[in-house]
Amino acid sequence: MKSAEGKGGYATVWSITEDHGTWLTASVSTSYKKKDGSGYETDFQDGYVQFMFDAYEKIKNMKLPEKGGVRIQITRLDVTSKYNKETNKKFMNVKIFDFDIPDFGNGEKPSETASAAKKTVAKPKKEAEPQTDEQDEDLPF
Repeated sequence: MKSAEGKGGYATVWSITEDHGTWLTASVSTSYKKKDGSGYETDFQDGYVQFMFDAYEKIKNMKLPEKGGVRIQITRLDVTSKYNKETNKKFMNVKIFDFDIPDFGNGEKPSETASAAKKTVAKPKKEAEPQTDEQDEDLPF
């Protein structure tokens, strides 16, 4: 993952895994083009990348295609790691604060192509409370 400030690396958002109300987690990957021109190599893939602040507002209603994901250009992010001595495991936390949707030259951004797109519904954190009869009485119709 490249970037801190300014135009950074590209990533693909595959799906939203859970919406927490003010931030969400998503499955994201990055890749680079092989020097021999034989394709791309995935160098990062994680299902728990956090989208916060501006990034959350942009992605929460974005239409993600059923196949292929949506390409984004990361403009602000934070990467931290923590080592757990007891389990001998290192954890990496990736938080994306802002991103742009790149224009690939056809004047159309990937999130605007709704023909094969669907809105990915994240798992809600809490169930909504059912509406009671008392609340119905306040309605104007």
